Amino acid sequence: MPDTLDLRALIAAMLRAGATYAQVCAELGASLNLIATVRREHSIPVAEGRPFSLGKHAGPRGMADGFAAGTTDAGNGHVRCSNASRFVYYDNTHDTARRVAFRLAHGREPVGLVTASCGEPWCVAPGHAEDRPMRGQLRLRIAAMLRAGATYAQVRAELGAGSSTVASVRREYSIPVVAGRAFAPRTMAEAYARHAEDTGDGHVRWTGPWNQVPTPVVNFGRGQDTVRRVAFRLAYGREPVGPVTSGCGEPWCVAPGHGEDRPMREQLRAQLEAIGGPRA
Repeated sequence: MPDTLDLRALIAAMLRAGATYAQVCAELGASLNLIATVRREHSIPVAEGRPFSLGKHAGPRGMADGFAAGTTDAGNGHVRCSNASRFVYYDNTHDTARRVAFRLAHGREPVGLVTASCGEPWCVAPGHAEDRPMRGQLRLRIAAMLRAGATYAQVRAELGAGSSTVASVRREYSIPVVAGRAFAPRTMAEAYARHAEDTGDGHVRWTGPWNQVPTPVVNFGRGQDTVRRVAFRLAYGREPVGPVTSGCGEPWCVAPGHGEDRPMREQLRAQLEAIGGPRA
């Protein structure tokens, strides 16, 4: 927990120094909900004469322009949000990149949580955004294909669903693997997805094996690695430096985008010291 406390202390220090929500978000990559929570916890008042507003930070006008300015093409049909806050700013307002992507793709307001159907937790491509009704329909189609004997690869190719979604549907409907054909993941990402359970609120719970430490682990081929290190590689495309911990405040969470390695933690500490906040 000390790393999460570092972030919350840093947020509090910036708010006391008069920083806006947008400035804290841009500097630390903290979510607006977390910033608001820290402000309430520490009873930090909004600066006199300046109500909470992101209008002056909005930038591009128009939802499509705002989305284009806040995202980058990640290749293979995926799109990555280019700021750590995962928000898109436009027309004196803001919203999560995924909800904006959904509106652009489907021309309506999403119902419930918007997730990525492609299985990449960081992807905000409009064509990959789905809300609760769409997930219900997709899950029924996945279940039908699995009952008919389709492989994970065939379901992915036909429906565009990620391996983690296919695996969770198989568990939800208790659909057995076809006799004589055990599920053998072809990549470390598939091995991770097999036991990664989306809790529906941005977090991921591990339902797979643990070692004797105990630490959750991913088994792939003849190798094994900790789940958090695998998730870190999936999120950032690089090897983690030092231990990987959960930066979201949930010690059990193994979501790819919530892992932090040593350089990321040291950067937060350095920012904290730079503005004269308390040290861990």
